[in-house]
Amino acid sequence: SAKKKITRNKQSVNLESDHENIQKEVNLRRIRLFTLTLLMAAASVFTAAVFIYCFKKQNAGRISFSILLLTGVSLIAASALYAGLGRFSDWQDAKVETHIDPRLAAKITEARREVLRFPDSADKKIELGRLLLQGGRFSDSAQVFEQAIAQYPQRADLYGLKARALYYANGRIITDDVRESIDAARALIPAEAESTMLVAEDAYRRGDYSAAVEEWQKVLRSGSAGINREAVANAVRSAQAKLQKSEQK
Repeated sequence: SAKKKITRNKQSVNLESDHENIQKEVNLRRIRLFTLTLLMAAASVFTAAVFIYCFKKQNAGRISFSILLLTGVSLIAASALYAGLGRFSDWQDAKVETHIDPRLAAKITEARREVLRFPDSADKKIELGRLLLQGGRFSDSAQVFEQAIAQYPQRADLYGLKARALYYANGRIITDDVRESIDAARALIPAEAESTMLVAEDAYRRGDYSAAVEEWQKVLRSGSAGINREAVANAVRSAQAKLQKSEQK
């Protein structure tokens, strides 16, 4: 439909804009690197010339000074190089996120490119959204899942993933928008894994172990693919143990 086409075009523009920003940042860093390399080379040539001059004059004091000068210039240049280029994650992700591991930042960039290459793929958007979530970019993650929902409104897992991203973006609180996404997921699939796991984890964190056990058991009974059943079973046992301990008090 025309509405779906307009939504898809908006998503494409947003992702292309992100990609252009990344490329601009990378090009800027390359220019800085080239400039700093030239400055370092010039400084090294100058220092070497001073050293040779002093050596020919057999002036030990000046030789020592030139060695110190060379060391100082190298340290200053190295500091300038680091300041100019920044961390790998800064330019690779086009945003200053010092807490993101460089390898994760590289994966995020690659995932963005994959979304641009396959704009109709919900799985590519899910991968990007999960990586952003892993990197602490919760609002960005929620936006990616929202874009996927606009294309595939009948996929329950997308609502569950969006709920999780919003949950963390709101400081691990089930706000109205988080609840809305959870309800949307469950309206399509009553025991949708992503949203049900989120509800269970929130209940466990708040000390409502009975509710946590109930929600995790829903996931186990549903037979949802892609979940770590052993991990969920361990979570159930942990909640049951805490519940039993609390009842004994």
